[in-house]
Amino acid sequence: VLWYVVEMILRMRRLYKEAAKAGGTFVGHFIGDGWNLSDLLSLLLSIISIIYFLTLAAWSFRKGYTFSMDDNSRDKYRIPNNDEKTFNLPKSVTAARYLQDDWYIFLQFERLQDWYHTFLA
Repeated sequence: VLWYVVEMILRMRRLYKEAAKAGGTFVGHFIGDGWNLSDLLSLLLSIISIIYFLTLAAWSFRKGYTFSMDDNSRDKYRIPNNDEKTFNLPKSVTAARYLQDDWYIFLQFERLQDWYHTFLA
């Protein structure tokens, strides 16, 4: 993809110089060839797909969560501190905290599923 981005930039530079010599506009020269638009659209979609894939690969919840039925505190997923403050979660000693931990985990699964669905689409 990087090669095609460089190739597109060089092609756009050449068309800009040709348009300046001919006295026309760059946009008119660029749109004049339909392949330029299709190549540009294809490159943009490829770059967006790569960004979505890298976001999915770097998602901290995906790396840190492991399914476990044990109530062992060592294996249990810990909600990051900034998310505890964002969602205003109660202290970990209260009974409602277990339910809210589950809600948080489900929310993260939903977010991950949304990104994955968009990546596949």
